[in-house]
Amino acid sequence: METTNKALDNHKENAIAFYRTAFEGNPREAVEKYVAEKYIQHNPKVTDGREGFIAYFEKMQQQYPIKEIEFLRCIAEEDLVALHTHQVWPENEEYVTMDFFRFDDKEKFVNTGIRFSRFLKRRRIQILCTDKKGSPFNGDLF
Repeated sequence: METTNKALDNHKENAIAFYRTAFEGNPREAVEKYVAEKYIQHNPKVTDGREGFIAYFEKMQQQYPIKEIEFLRCIAEEDLVALHTHQVWPENEEYVTMDFFRFDDKEKFVNTGIRFSRFLKRRRIQILCTDKKGSPFNGDLF
């Protein structure tokens, strides 16, 4: 399947617009604009179909009205878009997510998958390297 650069750009723009609209508290608007009639959700906590998505994310918006999102990367190939985000939720809980969207021929997506991890603050770790005799070295092994 060959996809033009314009179609790939449209897929990326639509994935970001959908995500931003739903994340900022308008899941119904996001679904109406960007989701195909037959929609499969791969998050086990969200019921398949458009209404299942809307119900889950409307409830999420009520529980967590204040949150932030940063789009780090958006990669498209053929009918698939991968969207990499950094999210900050209440009490400064941070997550890094990777969402996947598959688009149909009408520029609407038909399924999504998600992978997310809690973001752990970077900590400086000092490592002491020693040779076999226990003497420190500067890292030049050869």
